[in-house]
Amino acid sequence: MRQSKWVQVAALGLALSLSGCGSVSLSDVRKPDFQAGASRRAGSGAQVLRGHAEAVRAVAVSPDGRTLASAGADGVIMLWDAATGDRQRVLEDRMGAVWALAYSPDGSMLASGSQDGLLRLWDTRSFQVLTSVNKPNGGALAVVFAAGDGIASVGDDGHLRWRDPRTAATRDVLSVGEDALTALDVSPDGGRLVTGDWNGTLKLWDLKQGRPLATFAGRADSITSVAFSPDGRLMAASSGDRRVVLYDTQTYQVVRTLAGLNGNRHQVRFSPDGRLLATGGSDKVVHLWEVDTGAPVGRFGGHQGAITSLAFHPSRRQVITGSTDATVRVWDLSAAR
Repeated sequence: MRQSKWVQVAALGLALSLSGCGSVSLSDVRKPDFQAGASRRAGSGAQVLRGHAEAVRAVAVSPDGRTLASAGADGVIMLWDAATGDRQRVLEDRMGAVWALAYSPDGSMLASGSQDGLLRLWDTRSFQVLTSVNKPNGGALAVVFAAGDGIASVGDDGHLRWRDPRTAATRDVLSVGEDALTALDVSPDGGRLVTGDWNGTLKLWDLKQGRPLATFAGRADSITSVAFSPDGRLMAASSGDRRVVLYDTQTYQVVRTLAGLNGNRHQVRFSPDGRLLATGGSDKVVHLWEVDTGAPVGRFGGHQGAITSLAFHPSRRQVITGSTDATVRVWDLSAAR
């Protein structure tokens, strides 16, 4: 079984966390430079948030839009003021590299997935760990708060687990497949879930009935990111074969394939109004696409490393990205070229 090396975090009011299935020696993890947290404006027009000592692997925005969270290979979670870019707090729990982050719909919890195999739920008021759980047969690769009904988590053993939203205790287990699951998202209404695996297969699930609705195969490489549109009518999926495909979630047909991407392992996110899709990957560039036509409408360049995570601000016209260059950048959509 190959390790999952790329992760995704669900947006649109859902909480998603992912992690790899290995372990990290704490002695090999560098501490961040806590004196280098000031933000500044880059020549590209982006606000640059510095402080991580190693690659940033996950970014998330609180539902009220006030806080940005970032985490990565240095094993810490950093919280930033979304308006000023000032760093507010650093969260640590001897967890090794942190691969993914996401907020609960009400913003009261922040979920993190780390390379030590633990899923942690943080209280966003006390900044303490509410609970942490270890998944059997490896670390949790994904977790999402599903419309307040529970937490759906997946892992490298190909199983989908339902968990209690407060204690994270397992309620039910469904078998998805034999391959490690590398991407996950839940529809805005909480009724459906999409999974992507290392073998390039997508599955759309009915959460209430616990059964698959459709299977989409034929991708040449592992699925790296999936996302539902805000109205739930479309889902986007990217893979290592440099393709981003939009699917109709009612007919299960391909709507269009986005062409002209350089690099691979792109992350995908829909804008809050559903009109734009943002992608970013190993080419170090954020691409903006018009959803209705599939036409490219803008791009941002400035990262010195691969883009590993994407999020739209819920109320401002901004895209937030994390990168292997150890920075978080906040991009103003009006400045897209």
